Amino acid sequence: MSIDTIKNFDIEITRSDPVCGMDVSLEKALTKHLFHIYGHKEYIFCSSECFNDFENDPHRYVSEEIYGEMAGVCELCGKEMRTGEDIATAMIKGEMHKFCCPTCASVYLKDNLKLKGEGNV
Repeated sequence: MSIDTIKNFDIEITRSDPVCGMDVSLEKALTKHLFHIYGHKEYIFCSSECFNDFENDPHRYVSEEIYGEMAGVCELCGKEMRTGEDIATAMIKGEMHKFCCPTCASVYLKDNLKLKGEGNV
C-alpha cells in the first residue's frame, strides 16, 4: 500500500475539555493556543471561554475531573481507553473508529486496506 493511500484517512488525536467535557482535537487546540499547563499536565480546550474559565479557577476543574471512566477500547490492541487520555480517531467509510494512539490507528488502516486489496504493502 502506498503512503498516499494512508494519507487519505484523517487520524485525529482528541482529549476531553476539563471545563465542558467536549472531545477536542489536540492539533486544533494547540494551533489556536487553547491549552494550559497546570500541575505538570497539559489541558486543552474547545473554546476561549472554556480556556478562560479554567485559567481563572483551575482548582475547580482539576478537582472535579473524573479519571478512570471508560471511554472505549482500542480497535487494534484492545487497550481500555479512559477519559482524560488522548484518543486517536479515524473516519473510515462514514464510521468513526477509536484507537489508543496514532500508531494503532495507522497499523489498523494499513492492515484493513491490505485485506481489502486497496493497495500493495
